[in-house]
Amino acid sequence: MTLFLLSAIGLTALVAVLLLWPLRRQAPVASVDESQRHRTNRQAYRERVAELERDLASGAVDAVVHQRLLDELGRALLDDETRAGSGRADTRGRGVLLVLIALLPAVALGLWMWRGAADDLALRDALQALQSSPNPSAEQVRDFVAQMDRRLERSPEPTPALRTMRADFAMEMRDYPAAERQYRALAQQFPEDAQAAGLYAQGLYLAAGRKLTAEARAEAERALALDPRQPTVLGLLGIHSFESGDYKQAAQYWQRLLTAMPADSPNRALIEGGLAEARRRGGEPATPADVSAAASGPRLAVTVKLAGPLPPLGPEARLLVFARAVNGPQVPLAVARLPVADWPAEVTLDDSLAMAPGMNLSSAEQVVVTARISQGGGVPVTPGDLEGHSAAVAPGDGALAVTVQLDRVLD
Repeated sequence: MTLFLLSAIGLTALVAVLLLWPLRRQAPVASVDESQRHRTNRQAYRERVAELERDLASGAVDAVVHQRLLDELGRALLDDETRAGSGRADTRGRGVLLVLIALLPAVALGLWMWRGAADDLALRDALQALQSSPNPSAEQVRDFVAQMDRRLERSPEPTPALRTMRADFAMEMRDYPAAERQYRALAQQFPEDAQAAGLYAQGLYLAAGRKLTAEARAEAERALALDPRQPTVLGLLGIHSFESGDYKQAAQYWQRLLTAMPADSPNRALIEGGLAEARRRGGEPATPADVSAAASGPRLAVTVKLAGPLPPLGPEARLLVFARAVNGPQVPLAVARLPVADWPAEVTLDDSLAMAPGMNLSSAEQVVVTARISQGGGVPVTPGDLEGHSAAVAPGDGALAVTVQLDRVLD
């Protein structure tokens, strides 16, 4: 804000110099008292008229000449008065110009604030304050998000950077409907951008409770038509296929993703681990890379048991098994979604099932494993879901057996 005001003052001063300099050069060298000049001209006019009247009376001039001389004398007086008035008008014009120049910064500042630039600076300052804080509070984050929402509402055409930042914050806060709205706007603004289409498909998938709706699938297919190696979509379709029990299809998507992924990508180990597990479950022979990926990092061999009879379930019901850190964010470190089938159910959680890079089993000292039969098939809890928790366990290299009993009905 300070930089803007200093710049506005400097530009205003420059404009004032450029406009007033020619006027300064046109100013008269010597000024005349306009009132005195006016009186002198009128006195000379009256004396000359009296003289012409005497000449007419004495016969020195006839009536025609007398009238012509009076007319010329009147025009001369009028011309002199007009020139004097023009000088006064020039002086008044310079005064008006000075007033307008003085008002220029205020008008510019008003237009600038009306167009929303002040909101942008306030948003930038808030972001810098948030980034400079080592441990920003939840209230700070909410206030910043509220500022972004106000800026988006006031702007007729929000910048892609602002929409992307708002979507990133929504993803971190697991506010998937808000992320989906921003991704949708970006996809509409850039219809030929494969990444925008991929992010929109991901937003639709997450906002629907990790379900690949017809709209999400159509957007994913459109992204792949624009770029057959679009990583967000290949990862998304691989996860959906894996959670649906189509392990061979999941392996195909993740293999395509690995082919396009740089060798030094931090996510490569996660995808390799997921590919190894998909091939194992799909009955495909493991490759040396699969064996290496599966053997590295902690693994939780989870057995899920029923404490009583299984209640009637709808066709969308799924078994969710996930691990969360005992101390730290409650974002799941590994998630598996399985069809509700034979009991006891068995699943292996490892780093390949992490939801975000760096937020995996290897990053936690202790975790609790939760199993839930979701009536709707999604992450949100619905009345009638069955749930159970394990004791706290410490993931380490190699496999660790964990048992979870479904013993509680959620309201």
